[in-house]
Amino acid sequence: MQNSYRKLKRAHCAALLQVRPRVNVVVVDWSKIAGHEFYPIPAVMTSVLGRRVARQIERWTKAGAMSLRGVRLVGNSLGAHCAAFTAKAIKKGRVPFLVGETEKSTFAILKHALPV
Repeated sequence: MQNSYRKLKRAHCAALLQVRPRVNVVVVDWSKIAGHEFYPIPAVMTSVLGRRVARQIERWTKAGAMSLRGVRLVGNSLGAHCAAFTAKAIKKGRVPFLVGETEKSTFAILKHALPV
């Protein structure tokens, strides 16, 4: 099952980079948790993962590596809940773009690439 998720993520990222070549894509692979057979575990973990990802985004913004203006959060299924919890947990500023889809549980952070 995890291999099919990885293939989907690679295909999704490749398609995105063809359309928007000047972006950086960060994928959070939480398939080990999302694929747990007891649904309440991954459901509860969406908020935990969201807070952890928010802290990382805050580190990047504080270090000047990125601006929240360019961040796009995209999540599928429970990954959409992770994306929403991430946006909610960011303390300074707001994420301008949040997309929730109903496919596989993937989660991607998209941000504009810095000039090369």
